[in-house]
Amino acid sequence: MLQRHFSSLIRERWELARCLYVGGARQVGKTTLLRGLFPELPYVNLETPESRNFAQSDPKGFLRHYPDGAVLDEVQRVPELFSWLQESIDGGVRWILSGSQNYLLLESISQSLAGRVSILELPGLTPSELRGTPAPEPMALLRGEIAPVPATVSRWEALLRGGYPEPVLKPRLRRAWHEDYLRTYVERDVRQLVNIRDLPLFQRFVALCAGRTGQVLNYSSLGNDAGISEKTVRSWVGLLDAAGILFLLPAHHRNFNKQVMKSPKLYFCDTGLACHLLGIRDETTLSVSPFAGSLFETWVVGELRKLWMVRGERAPLYWWRDSAGLEVDVLVDEGQGLWPVEIKSGETVDPALWKNLERFRKLQAGDAPKGSLIHGGEAARTQSDVQVVPWTAF
Repeated sequence: MLQRHFSSLIRERWELARCLYVGGARQVGKTTLLRGLFPELPYVNLETPESRNFAQSDPKGFLRHYPDGAVLDEVQRVPELFSWLQESIDGGVRWILSGSQNYLLLESISQSLAGRVSILELPGLTPSELRGTPAPEPMALLRGEIAPVPATVSRWEALLRGGYPEPVLKPRLRRAWHEDYLRTYVERDVRQLVNIRDLPLFQRFVALCAGRTGQVLNYSSLGNDAGISEKTVRSWVGLLDAAGILFLLPAHHRNFNKQVMKSPKLYFCDTGLACHLLGIRDETTLSVSPFAGSLFETWVVGELRKLWMVRGERAPLYWWRDSAGLEVDVLVDEGQGLWPVEIKSGETVDPALWKNLERFRKLQAGDAPKGSLIHGGEAARTQSDVQVVPWTAF
């Protein structure tokens, strides 16, 4: 079994918390990880009819059946449990909860278990996990302090496989797995969350979102292309966000006396899933695709986000664009300053690639950092005060 960086964080939180919730997208590896970390605890899958019926019909009796606690998986299937869990936790019993529908779960947790539960979200596999090396510290990576390692796959293959364990570890089954995943998610999970009558329309909407990964989210434009209202777009984007299919990168508020864009950028959490939705099946097709640059940016931003997630921290990541068209792909808000990052999918490193970093630095007062260029090659160096970081540093 692959060693997940998240393991140490889970153990650390379990030592302190009365109750632990581990969320994340479906099939991201939560069950395998929790069963491996806590073999001494009973494991209960509330997807199974027998366990679910017992928990629904007699929640108090169900919890008493596990006097020393248990791992309760897919706990969102039995919302009746949460008020009784509160009583059990207050009585000294410790529980580990897991689920893949954060929209429902976090609402129930905030209402019933506030102050009693530690909340974590498991991301997909990272390149360092696949190599068996420690997770790099995010700012050390951006400052060029992490030595890159020789790539075992091309950057295009890394994008195609994504981070779900099954398609990563079983590449021959990748296409069928992604198709089954989408069918299961759309036909089952979505029906549990909201009443969407036209499932083919929702499937088309998900594909349209994949085509906009790495772009500014324009709710009105997306609604026009999908044939739905802006209100529905906002609802469905929130649904995909809650299910771990996509995430939104907020715009940074700092304006430097200029008008700035305030809309978020949309990113898919998994580039493998995005490639599948876009009909991209192989490296050759991806390398010449008009989506290649935005998918590479999606991969980089997603991997940066994971580096903070495995530390149990909120990723301080933003993007920035002013009214004159000056744009920075990623801003890391370090509290004391802003670290700008440009992302380019090409292998060739040219000073023209960081002209936006130079322009952005001039807007900041004092000795602002020049920032980082993350690119699709393997060159690692400092040039013109810019940290040139290869994608293999992740």
